Formats: sequence, structure tokens, C-alpha cells
Amino acid sequence: MKNIPSSFNRFLLSFLAVAMGAGLCLAGAAHAAVLNASSLPIVGVVTDAVDNSVTLSRRADIESTLIPNLAGGAASVRLSIHFNNVSGRSVISGSGLSAVADQVIVRPLLGLDTVQFPITIFPAGSEATDPDAVTATATLAVRLNAVGAILGGSGQFSVSLTNPPAP
Repeated sequence: MKNIPSSFNRFLLSFLAVAMGAGLCLAGAAHAAVLNASSLPIVGVVTDAVDNSVTLSRRADIESTLIPNLAGGAASVRLSIHFNNVSGRSVISGSGLSAVADQVIVRPLLGLDTVQFPITIFPAGSEATDPDAVTATATLAVRLNAVGAILGGSGQFSVSLTNPPAP
């Protein structure tokens, strides 16, 4: 008679241990797959040699994914940045410019972080492969919470085109 409760207790404890382990595995996998998306304001100024300037603005679409450190260290965050119709037109000359960026950056998870990445600026109505396209560096300040969700931020860039046309 004494073996029956003992066998039942072992079975119950084994069942609970397996159920808890499965629950922890599923919770950990779901936590690693959390994806947060936000749209942050972007502004940039492109100035040429005769001080004709174009202000480009719109939004940068950003997705963040928390990357936990399984060894117990600090977590990282993966930021996927995409410029969304960033463009502008010169008040003086009427010329238009557009800017594109598609970048993935993995960084340590910080509450406030500043990342820099390349962008391509090109004449409006053409493509980023246009011969007149230039590469610049954009700076994005982004605020993240403890699980990598984007709380806010903004981006900026400036380009000075100093090569005047040949006479």
C-alpha cells in the first residue's frame, strides 16, 4: 500500500516538471520573437556650393527585435531602419531630392542610443542608382524600453555639396 502513493507522487512531480519546462521554453521563444515597429520623424538638409538648400523630411520606419543573451549578459537589440518617402524641394531652384536607406543594425540594448548609417540622396523622380546620387550619413536617436520596444526618437542628416560646376 505504501508504494502506491509514492508512485503517484513521482508521476505527479514528473508531469509538473515536464509541463513547467515546456511552458518556460514556449515563453522564452515567444519573448525572443517580439517585434516592435515605430515610425520616427526624419529631417535633413542638402546644401550646394551656391547655398541653394533642400530640406528633406518624412518618416523612418523602424522595427526592433530583442536579442536576449542566453549566457546571462546584457541583451542586444536588432534595429531594421527603412526611410519612407523622405524627400523635399528647393524653394529657390525648385529642384527636388529624395533619400533612401535600408539598414539593419545590432546594438547593445540601451535606454537611449544613437546610431549612424549610410543613406543615398538622389534627384527626385530618378533612382538611388542615378549618377548624380550621393552617399551621406544619417544619425538616428532612438529611445527603447527594457524589452526593446521603441518609445520614440528622431533622425537627422546634413550634406554639403561643395564641388561647384566647372566654368
